[in-house]
Amino acid sequence: MVKTYYYGTTALDRPRLLAATRRWCAAYGARTGQLIWFDPATPAATSTSCTRLLLKVFGGDQSPHHPPPGPVRVLDSCPPAVRATFAEFAQHQHTSGFGFLHRRWRDGHVDGPILVTVADNRIVGAIGPLRTMPDRRGHPALLPQYFAVHTDHRGRGHGRALWRAATAWAEHHRAAYQLLQTQTGQASERLFLSEGLISLGFACSMPV
Repeated sequence: MVKTYYYGTTALDRPRLLAATRRWCAAYGARTGQLIWFDPATPAATSTSCTRLLLKVFGGDQSPHHPPPGPVRVLDSCPPAVRATFAEFAQHQHTSGFGFLHRRWRDGHVDGPILVTVADNRIVGAIGPLRTMPDRRGHPALLPQYFAVHTDHRGRGHGRALWRAATAWAEHHRAAYQLLQTQTGQASERLFLSEGLISLGFACSMPV
């Protein structure tokens, strides 16, 4: 595959870049190609795939840390019977990477807490692991985490509760900001925008 990346402040000349990518595919014997670019404005409807980039700035709350609010719990603090349902939840959310996260957690290789919501003694939502790391300027950033709610339990506030609990954790641990990305049109995009995150633009791609 040949991938063409476009970086610049001038308007994207999509037909020209698509034609150039086709030429390079032919020249290098590649069966397929892909055009990838960043759009600070709302992307055109013809874009095949777009991911919104967002920024969350934390306020630096230094109040004593308390357990997660409302229905949110720390996975490792749940009763064994509830913790055991994390495997089933991870299998259901395998496209979100939770299968990998479950294996890491099971083997004791996660480096931060995983927060969960529980309904009928089963895990139905999760976010984590939560961890901060200094950026190149020394500012602590909250690292991206796995985040999902079971499809049968969406629209009931689980995602918002998890996000706000993760935000509280980040505030307590002095995180300055977090950079996130989410597929356009997904529930997570609507949640992040309603929670006041700053939209930085869109990473878009189109097959050639």
